Amino acid sequence: MKEEAENDPPLRVLVFDLEQVLETPLLSTGAAFYLKQLSTFNLTVYDTTTKITHCYMWCEVDGNRGANEIASCLYYHCLDSVPDTVKKIVLFSDSTTGQNRNSILAAMFLTLVQVHASVASVEHVFLEVGHTRMEYPSCKFAVVEMKREFHDFQALLKGPLVLRQITTTKEKFSWMTTPLLRADANRPGTVSFKRNLQEVRFLCLDFQRSGKAGEHSAGHLQRYLKRCHHLQPLPISKEKKADLIKLLPLIPSSAHEFYNSIPTHAGNESDQATSSEEIEESEED
Repeated sequence: MKEEAENDPPLRVLVFDLEQVLETPLLSTGAAFYLKQLSTFNLTVYDTTTKITHCYMWCEVDGNRGANEIASCLYYHCLDSVPDTVKKIVLFSDSTTGQNRNSILAAMFLTLVQVHASVASVEHVFLEVGHTRMEYPSCKFAVVEMKREFHDFQALLKGPLVLRQITTTKEKFSWMTTPLLRADANRPGTVSFKRNLQEVRFLCLDFQRSGKAGEHSAGHLQRYLKRCHHLQPLPISKEKKADLIKLLPLIPSSAHEFYNSIPTHAGNESDQATSSEEIEESEED
């Protein structure tokens, strides 16, 4: 499919993966080893046509490492980096349910195909554990700082969309075993899927909530998202904040204000930034 995308301008193939957590600030001194540091997350998106890898980076003060953050990075990438000549996007990722294979990314795809100027179809293929691996052969990288620019796509499932686990043909649907999802612009609010990649037939999930006409249009979904992103820094534990303050003498003074201004909460450090990683996939009426 990579070769097909290179020779077919209307098709764009993207490979994405959430990389290892980076400890921040980056220090070589042994003193930092015993102190808690900020977690910085890095979602890489490799475009097989341009051969460029975009690194979408944010720290735990700006967002968590769950499905909303992953969906927001992909949404931003497709709107900003996929040209208007592209008609179809195919994405490949691992099958981590909490981050990649879930209703939040499905809601994002349903929004994307209505908002993007030219993309009419988005497919998401989940690689089989133990039988596939993702490669990033490019040496060209572009770093994008995600400064609290995240949307709450999960909120769409409480508004114009609703989660379903029964198909339009009354068959049971399981996120855990689905190898492929698809959203089409000409079928607003409907997610298509396959039970295996060899199947020709797609099954369908109707995510549309009954209500006023047009509420699954581009304008409606986009307006709903505008009120749903993080506006304030997320707090860290007092324990971690104290450790960061101890590290200030080891880092440039220009960064001191950032670390001093991080808000705290009363919880313990066991609250690793995983909000929206585990989501309840239960059907509503």
